[in-house]
Amino acid sequence: MKIKILGIKYLIKKIHKNQLDKGDVAGSVSSFDADILLAEGMPADVEFSTFIHETIHAISTSMDLDLKESQVMGLECGIMSVLMDKENTKVLTDFYTNAKSIK
Repeated sequence: MKIKILGIKYLIKKIHKNQLDKGDVAGSVSSFDADILLAEGMPADVEFSTFIHETIHAISTSMDLDLKESQVMGLECGIMSVLMDKENTKVLTDFYTNAKSIK
């Protein structure tokens, strides 16, 4: 599966945790290879949060933001709190539907 981040198609791969670089617990991103690696077997919410985390790293690298790990983690938690809150579902769906309809 692929996702576009700032115009670059990243391949999302699920791999065995042992294949991740030392210190990477759940995922990693390579802007050079345009890969997002996620450890297999995570619960869906943890996998999604890890995907968001690695996406923020990809944006930081591409935009030369030089975000610290603590900043990436803070953004990950904040974004996840908005996306996963059931009270926000209708608002997010409406925004997405309206944005898709703009030509």
